[in-house]
Amino acid sequence: MTPPKPPVPPDADVRRFPAMMLEIERLQDSALIDTTTGDEFKAAVLLWCKAWRQVPAGSLPNDDRQLSRWSGYGERWGEIRTGALHGFVLCDDGRFYHPVICEKALEALAWSAERSTRARAAAAKRWEHKQKLNNARAMPEQCPSNANAMQCYAEQEREREIEGNIVGTKVPTPSSRALRTKELNQEFAEVWLLYPRHVGKGAAQKAYHKARQSTDAETLREAVEQFALARAGEDQQFTPHMSTWLNAQRWLDDDKGGVIDHGYPGPIGPKPTIEEVFGQRP
Repeated sequence: MTPPKPPVPPDADVRRFPAMMLEIERLQDSALIDTTTGDEFKAAVLLWCKAWRQVPAGSLPNDDRQLSRWSGYGERWGEIRTGALHGFVLCDDGRFYHPVICEKALEALAWSAERSTRARAAAAKRWEHKQKLNNARAMPEQCPSNANAMQCYAEQEREREIEGNIVGTKVPTPSSRALRTKELNQEFAEVWLLYPRHVGKGAAQKAYHKARQSTDAETLREAVEQFALARAGEDQQFTPHMSTWLNAQRWLDDDKGGVIDHGYPGPIGPKPTIEEVFGQRP
């Protein structure tokens, strides 16, 4: 009878994969469990591990001396050989191959190839995006939305962040992160001046960045202005720090009578205008 062809290519190599998938039910239902002794089963598992690390993957050399060492049974190899090699098939290249281990090796290689394809596609997408941004910075007239190249560059960076994923994974560039941080810091500086209590600026800035993940700048600004009106003339010790106000998402509080109710008593008499409130500040 002519030996079969190997079930994997001669260069099949999965040594970079430290683990091999073990289908528990498939093993439990296999004849290996019913037909081998404890020693044979132990040797078989050790040889599976060796076969995973061989090239071609899933194979073993037809060398009893080598197999006796790998199985850990040395001179007793002859006693357990049949059970230890259960499932292995001698192919026409002179090596033993285990069909299940070869199957798992091919699955691992296919997964790796697919992952490489996705990575190349992501890299190509990032490169294309980078080229567009470079062109935008170099040639402002090519930016249809604005003649200012840097503003066009910023708009494209924001669009990229909104669009999100490249091949299933969001990959913001360092430049986009730096630009986004700069914009948020500028927004915060304006809102900080509006807030009625200037304590804990660093914590407030972090809280603002976090808050902007769930709402827009205009909403926060309007809410802060209304809160400032509500707290005008009140004792500042009863006004929460800005970080506390933001972390509690107080901009979501109900608007009552045109002023957000933050749980603090308002001043007696008519509320001053926003110009009057901020005109009182040095």
